[in-house]
Amino acid sequence: MSPAIAKRSLDRSPASVAPGHGAPRRSHALTCLAALAVMVLLLAGCATTPTDPAPVIDNSNAAAEAALDALDQAETALAEGDVQRAELLLDAAADDLPRSARGRYERARSQMDSLRTDPGAAALAAVAEEVERTGRIDASGAVTVLQRLETVPGYRLAEEARKPTRLGQWAAFAVDVRETLLGREDLLEAATEWAALHPLHPVNEQVYMEAAWQYGQRFQPPGRIAVLLPNSGPLAAAGAAIRDGLVSAWLDDPARSELTFLGVGAEPTSALEAYRRAEASGYQWVIGPLSREAVQLVVDQPGASLPGLLLNWPERASSATAPASPIAPESPPVPAQEADFYGLSLSQEAEAAAVAVRMLDEGHRRAILLLANNDWGQRAESAFVDAYLAGGGEIVSLERFDARDADHSAKLMRLLQIEDGRERKRRLQSTLDLPLEFEDSRRDDFGAFFLAADPTLGRQLKPQLRFFDAGEKPVFAMSRVFTGRVDPGRDVDLDGVVIPATRSALAPAAETPEFASLRGGAFGSLYDLGRDAWHLLPWLDLMARDPAFSFPGAIGDLRLGGGGRLLREPAWAEFRSGRPVALGDGP
Repeated sequence: MSPAIAKRSLDRSPASVAPGHGAPRRSHALTCLAALAVMVLLLAGCATTPTDPAPVIDNSNAAAEAALDALDQAETALAEGDVQRAELLLDAAADDLPRSARGRYERARSQMDSLRTDPGAAALAAVAEEVERTGRIDASGAVTVLQRLETVPGYRLAEEARKPTRLGQWAAFAVDVRETLLGREDLLEAATEWAALHPLHPVNEQVYMEAAWQYGQRFQPPGRIAVLLPNSGPLAAAGAAIRDGLVSAWLDDPARSELTFLGVGAEPTSALEAYRRAEASGYQWVIGPLSREAVQLVVDQPGASLPGLLLNWPERASSATAPASPIAPESPPVPAQEADFYGLSLSQEAEAAAVAVRMLDEGHRRAILLLANNDWGQRAESAFVDAYLAGGGEIVSLERFDARDADHSAKLMRLLQIEDGRERKRRLQSTLDLPLEFEDSRRDDFGAFFLAADPTLGRQLKPQLRFFDAGEKPVFAMSRVFTGRVDPGRDVDLDGVVIPATRSALAPAAETPEFASLRGGAFGSLYDLGRDAWHLLPWLDLMARDPAFSFPGAIGDLRLGGGGRLLREPAWAEFRSGRPVALGDGP
């Protein structure tokens, strides 16, 4: 019986190769081969009597053929990213491969191990194989490569782009196109710059421009969007600033989308009613609502079908907020809820946690807290303390202040233990019955201050810290300490204070929009939130597939965390000469 007949007699499906391992698997295959050979001989009239000699079957050759067949299928499974199937096939092939195929087998095993730890390895391997046999490429082929590389985490793609290989060149192309589209840069300028920097790359200037345009069509906002913002009640002013940011961004890049504003009143139930109207009217997406209570009602309703970008985060994040796409290891299970909800906000709790992380990153592991004596101060305190302690920090002491009390000397002296030193002086003088020269000294068992205060309180406390010889200690504050309006004459008292900021807060004054809703800059961060809400929409799907993907928003860099919540890494600024200046910039 020839090897060709033996090979055809094997079932080439993955299921037939996968179940067994080693000798039992081969014994079953060889039994089938023997039976098939006897049938062929009988049908051919070659075995008419029991005295005819039995057919001779080359068992070792058949086993090798079966192992090679399994190896072929394993390599195909790896190219498709199917690790489980590949492992079963490689196990089936392990014992009978000819020596000449052992190298292929070991490479397949190594690739399988890489796939387990590097989810983008399969896409990189497929692209690497393709580009090795590709010369010049048209725009359609370039878009295909870009799509395949979407499954590679952003950090992994950036690592590959730094390598001096052909695959590295294609990874660099993918990174460059993403940055061009994210920054809404001019395609002709980007293509010209690309061609100048990569003259030998298969993608030339013309192909870059066409491919970037075609690829960009994948990242378009939905066609009909309902916006649920308050137009009455205590949040109406905030809603107006967000509205102007949304409209401004839409006018910059309307695509083919329609924005409809459905007014929301002061009662949270009005947001739920607006959501249901949008759902019944055939809208494809909603942006909003804004208040936490309204958001809670929307995400808790059963059977919601309209996806949305929420502008707050519910007190209890129901499982209904989890997008259908896997986004991070800590994500909750995909719910029965039909709608996907994402959350984008300027959460004060998240900002306090970000300040805690920043302080820890800079090595300040013992902190004193200076807090506004109100509900907001307590919320900031709670979020900061949770994050700071979780990161290994220690709270040395804290004090609460009221901006209505201009002089905070007594509380600061107690907090800094200056009064303790004076008491020691009095006791010592009494004991010695001698006048002593004495200089006030403060405690020095901490590294930095955390300040949760409004502008008035912040301007009071920072100079008084200097007065009590604590001026050299770093002060990290909530962004609320800044009014949003550049006022060097008054904010010089805040010099040295570090705050989280939006990018527009650090932009030159000429770039600041002059909308009445911004109230001279006080609501500038809400305006930025509206702009980001619009520009972010087309990228949410890619962010859901790549938790490492970071969107460069106006309020900071945004990435998708567990349950659909967008996590913000703000820009950071320090007050110098009364102005917030981006950290890292010159004096």
